[in-house]
Amino acid sequence: MIKYINKLIYRVTDRLKPMLFLVLPKSLLRKAKSKISSKSAASIKAAPYKAGVFDSGVNLYGYFSMGFGLGQGVRLVSGALKTAGIDYGTVDYGKGVLQDQPPAYNTNIIHINPDRFYDACLKLGDRFKDRYNIGFWLWELPEIPTDWVPFLSCVHEIWTPSRFTQNAFARSSPVPVRLMPYGIEIITEKRYGRDYFNLPADTFLYLCMYDVSSTSMRKNPMGTIDAFKKSFPPECRDVGIVVKINCPNQKERKKEIQQIKNALKGYSNLFIIEEHLSKTGIYSLIEVCDVFVSMHRSEGFGLVMAEAMYLGTPAIATNWSANTDFMTNENSCPVDYKLTGITKTCNLYQKGQLWAEPDTSHCAEYMRRLFEDRDYYNDIKSAARNYIKTELTPAKSGTAMTARLKDIGLL
Repeated sequence: MIKYINKLIYRVTDRLKPMLFLVLPKSLLRKAKSKISSKSAASIKAAPYKAGVFDSGVNLYGYFSMGFGLGQGVRLVSGALKTAGIDYGTVDYGKGVLQDQPPAYNTNIIHINPDRFYDACLKLGDRFKDRYNIGFWLWELPEIPTDWVPFLSCVHEIWTPSRFTQNAFARSSPVPVRLMPYGIEIITEKRYGRDYFNLPADTFLYLCMYDVSSTSMRKNPMGTIDAFKKSFPPECRDVGIVVKINCPNQKERKKEIQQIKNALKGYSNLFIIEEHLSKTGIYSLIEVCDVFVSMHRSEGFGLVMAEAMYLGTPAIATNWSANTDFMTNENSCPVDYKLTGITKTCNLYQKGQLWAEPDTSHCAEYMRRLFEDRDYYNDIKSAARNYIKTELTPAKSGTAMTARLKDIGLL
């Protein structure tokens, strides 16, 4: 009876969410919803896989139509499956609405994180029954949220794209946690030049980009801005900083932009891009800028850094968390840091957990060197592109998936 009551409460609050946000704090609603779903996890515990019921192949679930990181991640998994020649179908969970054909295969790969897993199960119904269920999950801190732990028993195993995330889940998981790196590939029909973004043609540009929904505290754009200020005085016109911000909420976006402008008061070489960009636009922006900078405090994979390296744009980034799987002193500019405790809970990032505080002075040294030393710049550019295009490929990712699925008798 309790599980049905919880299910009813969850569904009602989900439908009334827009109105509830007007009268109750978002943090309170998120916490309540998380508690309800976590307590209901036992009702959706993974049942034994039944061989021979369905054809061999993969039903891939995720945010295919969405532009954020998990959306791009599931598209990369799709590319790897296609490259490997594995039969598969896709289920678009964009905006929480299913858009698909009925799943036909014996394996589900669910690229929907545990905080939305209960919601997905309510909408997916019996699609997990008799199939082998794999959670393809990401997380950005050394320990996963306690409310996620019950969901680890709702799948037969977990895949993650980085060792950092693998270790975070393995600390609490009763099921196997496998490393399954993404394969990076960027294919677009055209590219835009600097004039498309109203950027100066002859200025050496540093790019910082972030999505407010990923939390500014974690992405830490102010760290990049601080490093830029340490590198160059306001009167230096040979360089500039581009900040691409993604924030659908107009009020929040204005607040973020004002903070950036206040931090760079006196600088005329600040370029803020707040308009929505297609993937072609994002890749073009990365490519037309000279350096990509991420002073993140934590990452679950570091997708934009890998994409920048693929495109041949040197990357400066905090030398901690998932991006250290593919960023080295030879192919990028890893920034020193110190681990600090989170002092205030921010969304899913709980007070007391650890993340990195990057050394912005060290970042500033890299900024100046890339600007002043062309040989060093070209060496990093070449090494970055070569590494990503040889080590993080759809072919290698697909091969790893094929090997694992064959190993457990699913292919």
